[in-house]
Amino acid sequence: MSLGPGYACAECKVLLRPRKNITVLITASFGPYQIWQADLWECPECSQQVILGYGMKPWAEHYQPDFKDHLAGVDFTIDGISKELP
Repeated sequence: MSLGPGYACAECKVLLRPRKNITVLITASFGPYQIWQADLWECPECSQQVILGYGMKPWAEHYQPDFKDHLAGVDFTIDGISKELP
């Protein structure tokens, strides 16, 4: 996947810069669901942050025996799949 010139801040009209690699927990209606590796990007002007660049597959999933061991290293939690679709 090509980024072209890169991700940009719509407000400041400058390219975002990668800040750091992070670990993201996605939740579901029943609780913690998947843990992903991703990149945290930030606007150098206004400091708006965006999580992008998720890996090809989850790092850990809720049914795996050691899933709870990975929860301590989570940087962000995203309410991903908790609402029922209409």
